[in-house]
Amino acid sequence: MFLNASRVFNAALAIAVAGLIVWGCLLPHNPIPNMFPKQDKIEHLVAFGLFAATLAYALPRRFAFVAVAITAAGAVAIEFGQKIWVPTREFSYTDAAAGIMGAIVAGALTMAMFAWQERYGAISFENEK
Repeated sequence: MFLNASRVFNAALAIAVAGLIVWGCLLPHNPIPNMFPKQDKIEHLVAFGLFAATLAYALPRRFAFVAVAITAAGAVAIEFGQKIWVPTREFSYTDAAAGIMGAIVAGALTMAMFAWQERYGAISFENEK
């Protein structure tokens, strides 16, 4: 079945993550204070990885590749949006690449988790003592 409570929850979570990414990336300044060099690359990797994973769980399993493709396109689109709408920010190839890598890594991990669940079933700790 395409719609169930968990898929709706995951879709809402993916929309919330996408909203946070757009909000954070289109502000005139970075909302996260810099603690170390190249921190923004890790931020892009984590943010777009989280979006790819939540989107993959919101869609049917056979569309996990679509979630990765949408997220990768979004990473590049955000960089163009910064260039066009935010004069204090600029397009960064390395930020776009970090976002794409986050999408690919999260997509691969999500697909591995799907395969694990199909082979061994859902992970449960109810019978453990």
